[in-house]
Amino acid sequence: LDINYCVIITLSTIILIYFSFFFLPPRKSTVFNASQIKFFFDFSSPTLFFMEYTEEELNSLISGQIQDAADYIDEFISPERANALRFYQGEEFGNEQQGRSQVVTRDVRDAVQSVLPGLLKIFHSSNKSVEFIPRQANEIEMAEQATDYVNYILQTDGGFFMKLHSCLKDVLLMRNGFLKATWKDSPKIEHFRYENLDDQQLAALTAKGDIEILEVETRNVVTPEGDMSLTDCTVRRKEEDGRISLECLPPEEVILSRNAKSLEAATLVGHRRLITVGEMLSMGFELEDFEGEIGSHGEDGAIDFSQEYLARKPEVQGTSDTLKEESQKLLPMCEAWIKMNYSDPDGLPELRHIIAVGNDYNKVLLNEPAVRCPIFSASADPTPHDWTGLSFYDLLKDVQETKSSIMRSLLDSLALSVHPRIAFVEGQVNLDDLLDSDAVGALIRTRAPGSIQPLDLPFSGQAAFPVLEFYERIKEDRTGVSRAAAGLDPESLQSSSASAVRGTLQKSQEKLDLIARVVAEQLMKPLYKHILSLVCEYQPKERIIQLRGQLVPMDPRTWNKDLDVVVNVGLGQGDEERKLQALLAIKQAQEGVFQFAGVENDLVNLKQYHSTLSRITELAGFKDTQSFFTDPALVPPKPPPPPPPPSPEEMLMQAQMAEIQARVQVEAAKLQLEENKSQTDAAIRVAEMENDVQLKIMDLQGKYQQDMDSSALKGAVEAQKEIIRQQGLLERERMKTQSYGNSN
Repeated sequence: LDINYCVIITLSTIILIYFSFFFLPPRKSTVFNASQIKFFFDFSSPTLFFMEYTEEELNSLISGQIQDAADYIDEFISPERANALRFYQGEEFGNEQQGRSQVVTRDVRDAVQSVLPGLLKIFHSSNKSVEFIPRQANEIEMAEQATDYVNYILQTDGGFFMKLHSCLKDVLLMRNGFLKATWKDSPKIEHFRYENLDDQQLAALTAKGDIEILEVETRNVVTPEGDMSLTDCTVRRKEEDGRISLECLPPEEVILSRNAKSLEAATLVGHRRLITVGEMLSMGFELEDFEGEIGSHGEDGAIDFSQEYLARKPEVQGTSDTLKEESQKLLPMCEAWIKMNYSDPDGLPELRHIIAVGNDYNKVLLNEPAVRCPIFSASADPTPHDWTGLSFYDLLKDVQETKSSIMRSLLDSLALSVHPRIAFVEGQVNLDDLLDSDAVGALIRTRAPGSIQPLDLPFSGQAAFPVLEFYERIKEDRTGVSRAAAGLDPESLQSSSASAVRGTLQKSQEKLDLIARVVAEQLMKPLYKHILSLVCEYQPKERIIQLRGQLVPMDPRTWNKDLDVVVNVGLGQGDEERKLQALLAIKQAQEGVFQFAGVENDLVNLKQYHSTLSRITELAGFKDTQSFFTDPALVPPKPPPPPPPPSPEEMLMQAQMAEIQARVQVEAAKLQLEENKSQTDAAIRVAEMENDVQLKIMDLQGKYQQDMDSSALKGAVEAQKEIIRQQGLLERERMKTQSYGNSN
């Protein structure tokens, strides 16, 4: 009975909840999230009925997800990153003893600073470390322009070198480096003053869409043409424009959902920071939207309370905004990209752009659809199936602690051997003199000889040097940064064969190339694609840039923003020295083809030769190859060369030909004159015959006072005209024959 009773109660409850769902009042929004979901099951079909939320409940869910992601970063990620920063700065470990050595080695910093220049060189030694490739044959030129334009934007608009410098240092030290790229509208506003405008000029001015008239003064004047209305006005011209904004985000400002395997697969990716009131107003929000959240930072849970933030900026702890001007006061703000189902009956999640303020981010100011997340990350040693990885701090933490401990013991032994402890007979030595004997040669008063003597201890630190060398090799094996590869150990290089030296350098370079390739795949490829999408979507007009010494118009609005991206740096691209040697051999082979077959041949052309020279120049560290070699495609076609001077035989032949041509022209002119004369004579004779016939007809009609049949006379005239024409043709042929004989 008890079992049946429980079954009946359970079924009744399920049926009650199921039917009560249809009588719930309508709500405003529907949200689905993998971590927070409410649903009912329909017994007739496997369908999930998603609970509808009010605006307050929806904001509470969003705030909860942001706060959960922030807690995850602050509790599990930030403490280790804060400790990494302390190791990098060489701060004390906290186990130091008074009166003993407290030295701290800088192994983490040394490794980071040794690798960082090589990484920056890899990405900045060439303009095509990352480039776009076409998907269709008609997109080849478009892909080249897109590569040049994105590189130009990064170098000129984004301050890419320093941003990449900071990001790569975070990659090596803080496990992850973050870059954020957004489009920032920067309209150009100018004010002008116009005077004495007539009605037509004023109408033409107001017809321009980018002109706004601010002040107008109209007056009537008398002119010789009559009364005229003239206008003085002040106008404002607003020209739409914008640029790419690139930021290197501090790692503590980036938050992710706990179960994230990567930034692309994360349910939530956010950028939290302290923002001023003035910045919030410039983003288009009203003061009353966030007025209650001003000054809510500095509490537990806020970004300026995290260990990582305090390790980076310890001087801000305990400060307040009471002394700041109103527009400079701070409030916590989080800009997040969350995957959720928002009022969509299909139940599929979509990417939403959220802006929330407050210490708990409980006030949502913006919730709009988004296309992509503009934050990108990379790790030097990524952990499979996780968004983070290992840094040089993780690899060298134990090495720095152990070497610091050994160095402290070594220095303590050295100090005891140089400044030994003193043994004295109690009551026989002046203690004040003994305790104040820091000065060299200070006097110590004693009552009897031999009442004071040093306890000489030999220096035993020699045994520590092999151990230090052992840990140095461990450091080199873990990071790939060796003294031989860095050129700091000339003895090992001089005592080794060329192949051994090359192997040492290659091993170190391979680890560096691996880090560069990982950073390029994780960070640079998506960053390039994102920047191309931004300029294709938001750039309002054509832009003129200077490229390889020439002004080139760039209008990405017509480009394909889905071009593929390929990486040209890092592992798999070969050693630079070997590539340079191969290119020099290719150059020599091309020059040999030119010498054997000439510049115009079917095997090598000037475009291919220019490509070889450009690659050699880039490997030498020069980005602007156009300063050294001109691209043949940019050179306008040259006019044909003048013919060579003729030889004496050719000159004699040309003179004879010219004489013959002149004689022929003279004879032809004579023939033409005679032909014209004969044609004129024939025409005159025909005209005279026609006049005679007409006169005879008129004479006969007048004599006999009746019409005459003139057809017979006209037929006779036509026959005579044909005879004259045939005579002319015969005369023309005779003249041509005579002229040909004279010319020969």
